[in-house]
Amino acid sequence: MRKFTPTESPSETILKFKKRLGLFIHCGAFLLVMPFAILQYYANNLPLALAIAAFMLFDLLIIYLLIKEDTYLFNGWGLALLAAALVCYSTSITGMVGALWSYVAILLFFFLLHWRPATLSATLFIVVEGYIALKHLDISLWYRLIATLLLSGTLTSAFSWLLTEKQFQLVTLATTDPLTGCANRLQLNSKLSESSYNFHRYRTPSSLIVLDIDHFKQINDSQGHAAGDLALTEFAKLMASRIRQTDKLFRYGGEEFIILLPNTRANDAYRLADSLRQAAETHDFKLLKPLTTSGGVAEIIEGEGWDHWLNRADEALFEAKRSGRNRIERA
Repeated sequence: MRKFTPTESPSETILKFKKRLGLFIHCGAFLLVMPFAILQYYANNLPLALAIAAFMLFDLLIIYLLIKEDTYLFNGWGLALLAAALVCYSTSITGMVGALWSYVAILLFFFLLHWRPATLSATLFIVVEGYIALKHLDISLWYRLIATLLLSGTLTSAFSWLLTEKQFQLVTLATTDPLTGCANRLQLNSKLSESSYNFHRYRTPSSLIVLDIDHFKQINDSQGHAAGDLALTEFAKLMASRIRQTDKLFRYGGEEFIILLPNTRANDAYRLADSLRQAAETHDFKLLKPLTTSGGVAEIIEGEGWDHWLNRADEALFEAKRSGRNRIERA
């Protein structure tokens, strides 16, 4: 029996990194603005001191939830919007002294939010901040402020967009099989864990189909690895064309493929698996002889972890092979 071990998906890794980065930013923001709250209080500017204090209290709440509950309150929106509002209010009271914090507010949008909402929010902030600053700055200084804010926002937005695109490309590379375009083992573990949670929390059934191409080594030996690669690619296309959009096809390794069927019972999964077996047998793969497959089917059961569920489907596949191949067995 194989041993399957859970692996953190790239998306989960990025989410955890975002939470750690958020914690660092919130702690830094609290320490950075605290002296200014004290300064404004002793300068008898009580309204601004209270506004900064409210900002600090909200920041502390986010820090507490991140540390104790591993929950990111409002996913960065709270601090970004509150910081922007505080900057606008400070500009209306202190003029250019408050406007200098506009650059920090723009950076917070792009550090805490996704690229598109960050760009829209930063643009709206510059418009509002520009309207408020116009009433408190001479026109030449106002032009310089707006020009530098627009330049800062544009450059930061461009960098954020490039970073988002690269992040998407890296996640795709990490979770996609380069030969067939199917999802790979790394993504499989994450999806199985999600299906297991949905079953035990919401009683949503799910089934697995494990398919293995029979005697695939003979194809490589007799016709070459190029023919084998073409057969794998064509097999993946055939399987993908005969399952639902909600189903997920994975290449587990070599000539083995796994299909995750959400909201599907074992009997329906078995019928689908057998129809896929027949489709593969009758399909023209441009090989010297017909391509056949063996398969195992398993539905998740009460109290079962996703790794045990996958092992049961794999055992059913081995039983199909022991029984003569070109057949489907149920766990």
